Amino acid sequence: MKELLIPYVLICWLLFRFGLVAKRPRNYFIATLGGTLLFAALFFAHRLYSPADLTHSTQVRAPHTVMSPPIGQEIVEIYVDHNERVKAGQKLYRLRDDEQVARLARAEARVEQERVKLAQAERRLQDKHDLGKFASLDDLRSAQEAVELAELHLAERVAQMEREAATLSRNVITATHDGLVTHVLVGEGSRVGALHVYDTSRKFVEMRIADQSYQYIEPGQFAEFYVDAYPGQIFRARVHSITMATGESQGSPFPFDQSVGGFIQRGAAPVGRTVILEFDVPEGVVMPLGTTGSAWISANKPHPALGFLDMVGAAVVRLGAIKSYVQSL
Repeated sequence: MKELLIPYVLICWLLFRFGLVAKRPRNYFIATLGGTLLFAALFFAHRLYSPADLTHSTQVRAPHTVMSPPIGQEIVEIYVDHNERVKAGQKLYRLRDDEQVARLARAEARVEQERVKLAQAERRLQDKHDLGKFASLDDLRSAQEAVELAELHLAERVAQMEREAATLSRNVITATHDGLVTHVLVGEGSRVGALHVYDTSRKFVEMRIADQSYQYIEPGQFAEFYVDAYPGQIFRARVHSITMATGESQGSPFPFDQSVGGFIQRGAAPVGRTVILEFDVPEGVVMPLGTTGSAWISANKPHPALGFLDMVGAAVVRLGAIKSYVQSL
């Protein structure tokens, strides 16, 4: 931010250097006071109407799906590796559930049992038909009803077997969308673990603003940002939404009275809140998740004459993008 005073300092130096302004203590004081007031006016107006993230905590993020085996199951095989891009439906890992395997085996045995009963009922019905006129009508009806009842029991057992098989098939965990697996921190034999699949098609940028700028931010406003992964490059974005609640406002689910000291610590610091920016990745650019930088937003202004403040926000971000080269040292 202080780099914005360089043109003012240069102009004052030229005025004194070439004698256009007398070198008197009074003139030195006026030049210094003017620079201080100009800096203060630009700084405070810029913080409200073209806010930039001076903390350099702006971050590229993406929603992710947490794949985690339930308690009681065991990972027996992992099909992906670190930092691997996956497609929707691709196998990630397989779980083993001995109890579910046993339930499926019992269901298959019951199906075979019902098939045997159905075959016996069909043979009895055929025997009644072979007797011809020697078989009574009641015997034929009873045999026919026994066959129909056996068919119903068989259909019920088959449905149970298919349900158990479907439950067992869910032990093969697949990706629900195209994305990226970063760290594979679970290993074979794990009973509790997690695997994250980031949805790289829905990347967004999250930046911090002061609470004083909250009333001037609206969805759809123009924004720009840079990230350290691409120093010197500026990317365009637009405001998606502003965070309406922060972690400091979250209460405890446990029936305990809150600590007054903790309440003061959470509320005293001017942490502000965050804004979600959506952007389109330029062709040829692979925006890595987690990379940080800075951003600014063209917020609402009380008068169109203050539109020049957007140049201040843009200049702050561009200076940060240039200094990003030096920060690598």
